[in-house]
Amino acid sequence: MKTRTIILLVFMSVAITAGGITFGYLISQNDEPDKPSPRTTSQPNDQTSLTVSSSGGVGQLSGNGDSAQVNGATDNTPPRVPTPDEFEIYEQYAGETSALFGEVAIGNGNEPKTGDTVAVIYQGWLTDGTLFDSSPKNDQGQIEAFSFRLGAGEVIRGWDQGISGMKVGGKRRLVIPPSVGYGENGQGPIPPNAILIFDVELVQIIPAETPSGL
Repeated sequence: MKTRTIILLVFMSVAITAGGITFGYLISQNDEPDKPSPRTTSQPNDQTSLTVSSSGGVGQLSGNGDSAQVNGATDNTPPRVPTPDEFEIYEQYAGETSALFGEVAIGNGNEPKTGDTVAVIYQGWLTDGTLFDSSPKNDQGQIEAFSFRLGAGEVIRGWDQGISGMKVGGKRRLVIPPSVGYGENGQGPIPPNAILIFDVELVQIIPAETPSGL
């Protein structure tokens, strides 16, 4: 496995949504062709407009300007975050044509623009609760955040769509249907026509370089 570290941050404490465990982290670029999930692009990157859920939680997910109710959420009662043993509820979104997302926490930092490099930490599951990928840890036990250029087609379309609009420090749950994931072919541990669930946190933005003379 080859890992290229592009920047080392002062160690910070970051809570992993599913596990409630706190780690420090590094920002790195991983080259792992044998490991699928968002790191491998399977489809062209067509941007899709998404809408933030009014509930402020992940019981309600939004995409394509429309929202879908999940788990009885209301605007007055923050929804409970479904756990992996409950992920079958997301099967209802198998026919969607864009990523859906729910806000777990709104960040206080900047919002990336298309072309900026974003660094995220994440965990990814199938709807049967199988954890098929997560941010790796180095030999010192620190999480290595995954970085990519937003909107450049370096990841699956559902990631470009679902991470767009986040702010640094923010956390989202992404529900990615096959149409913007790995489609009817699947890849590696991801079966054909799989719905993918990711909990992601945006930890840093590296702005795209402005062409000289502008």
